[in-house]
Amino acid sequence: RLLTKQQRPAELEEESRLICSKLELSAEFKKAQNLLLYYSMRDEVSTLAVIQSW
Repeated sequence: RLLTKQQRPAELEEESRLICSKLELSAEFKKAQNLLLYYSMRDEVSTLAVIQSW
């Protein structure tokens, strides 16, 4: 589902946490030798947690 600017910050934060968690638990992510990460904008699902962990 697409997140929009009108969504509540708490909902966006929760979606960000879930998406980052799923990404980090995926087999592809665990096997990756190189990562290309997207630095999200303020009104998008945040990728900061993944970036900071690497």
